Amino acid sequence: MNAADVEKSWTAARSLSFVPGRPAPWSWMRSDAVRVVDSRHLTVRLTTAQSNAVAFFSHPVLAVRKPATEWAIGSGGYRVTSGSVSFSFGLEPNPHYPESGRGRSPLEFSVRNGSDPRDVMTKADLILLETESAVSYAKGLGDFQTFPLHWSRTYVLVSPYDTGARAQSSAWSELRTQLSEHTVDADARPATGFSATTTTCTLPRNIVPPDGLPREPIALDPDGGHQLVYESGDPNARSIAERLVAVASDPATVTNDALLYGALDGPDSGANPVAVEMAPGTYASSIRGGDRWAYLVTLHRTHTDPCLNAAAFAGSVRWLASRVNAARSQSGSALTMAGVPLLTARNHVAMRRGVAGVLQDWDGTLRLSGAGRTGVEAP
Repeated sequence: MNAADVEKSWTAARSLSFVPGRPAPWSWMRSDAVRVVDSRHLTVRLTTAQSNAVAFFSHPVLAVRKPATEWAIGSGGYRVTSGSVSFSFGLEPNPHYPESGRGRSPLEFSVRNGSDPRDVMTKADLILLETESAVSYAKGLGDFQTFPLHWSRTYVLVSPYDTGARAQSSAWSELRTQLSEHTVDADARPATGFSATTTTCTLPRNIVPPDGLPREPIALDPDGGHQLVYESGDPNARSIAERLVAVASDPATVTNDALLYGALDGPDSGANPVAVEMAPGTYASSIRGGDRWAYLVTLHRTHTDPCLNAAAFAGSVRWLASRVNAARSQSGSALTMAGVPLLTARNHVAMRRGVAGVLQDWDGTLRLSGAGRTGVEAP
């Protein structure tokens, strides 16, 4: 691969459909920011100097790949085997990868979204678990060891009707605890910020909102009603959304005509809040336009630096970026306008005894280049 391949790969990645909750580095990279100098060099101009360039450029979407007939060709220790499909695919060692990092043997994967893990666990050597009930089942089998992965996703409440109130009241603390301990079937904990750590994030300068939309926040669609929208396919998001609208409908939680302990203003319709499920494509279009009362977003960790991750999320939607930018002169941490963090969750991995060489990356991704049946090693 050469510099032109890198530029082409990044251009292709930038043109992919917007996915809420998976912020990319484009908030600091304009469309003309990448220029090829020669076969081995390119320049990248950022709107804000990054204190840690390695952390910035380690974003997964910047991984360089070439398109192929069926699957893109990467530069790692494995390549996808021919005949693979999205829900059942194989990997084989990359013959062009250095011997020390090359995979030991072919690997077979099966994607079973929504399936009961108990139906597939007897056939698998390694399985990713998203629910605490599945973790408990795996531990009970005795054939697996289970390991927690890094805290990788944060559920955030986002709304065009955000009041900007961020008082850490006892009521909010109790609600976060209830959501993390009793509402979701996941290994979760309350989130008082956008980071899974105690890091306090401040907003970098000059976040660039997406092109192609009006610069001002888009008004709420009057026909949208009093809807709190969540994306389909995540049972935890549904449980959280339903609990939030129940709290918002309780007159005891109204503070100065604002709902949810003063966090959100109510729409002019005055209707009771309802939780509404949307398919991914419709959900993405809706949140970009800001045409509903509120959104529950699952913010995935995509930058090694949690502050970059939160700032990229703020810059991924124009009406949200506009509001955050407007708060710069008023707040030392304008990211408080990017939403209300609720809880942070993590997955677990169940690994059959005798399997080793599985490593965990910074974002919870499992690295399998050394996987094999040579002993027992924790991720």
